[in-house]
Amino acid sequence: AIASNNDVRLATERIIQARAERGIAASAGIPSVNAGAAYDRTRTSENTHNGSFFNESSSGTDNYSVGLDASWEIDVFGGVARAVEAADADIQALEESRRDVLVALAGEVARNYIDLRGYQQRIEVTQRNVQIQTDTLSLTDSRYQAGLTSELDVVQARAQLEATRAAIPPLDESARAAIHRLGVLLGSQPGS
Repeated sequence: AIASNNDVRLATERIIQARAERGIAASAGIPSVNAGAAYDRTRTSENTHNGSFFNESSSGTDNYSVGLDASWEIDVFGGVARAVEAADADIQALEESRRDVLVALAGEVARNYIDLRGYQQRIEVTQRNVQIQTDTLSLTDSRYQAGLTSELDVVQARAQLEATRAAIPPLDESARAAIHRLGVLLGSQPGS
């Protein structure tokens, strides 16, 4: 569930984003260096030279430029330090939020798993009761045929058997719903 749940992934990505933002806030307190370089070449046209259209030699100029800038802003009033502290607090809050998601997820998985196993156990018990009540109905019917009991006993045994059988489909539906919820929590196809 932890490996494939979207809420956990989202919480983890938020922590990564907050750490990157902390790096940006911390970078405001370190010196910055910018460097640049450029080159260009200019040539005069062969057709124009001192007013003449026929120049036999063309001249060119190469231009190089290199620049280096360094700057550092001193954190006199502590703005950068406070921004870094705020970013650290955000990271801690997001980590705790992720832990909350993990605890809630684990709790939901456990609750739904226990629900599922409980429904499965109740289905098994109900099916055993159906078998026992079927045997009881058969015995009661045999006693009725022998004249040892009344027809009312047979009708009551049959009603009890049908009531027990009718309890199985809702339990099956509840078990399927628990399986569906587990599938969603595990990030897989519902019912898989």
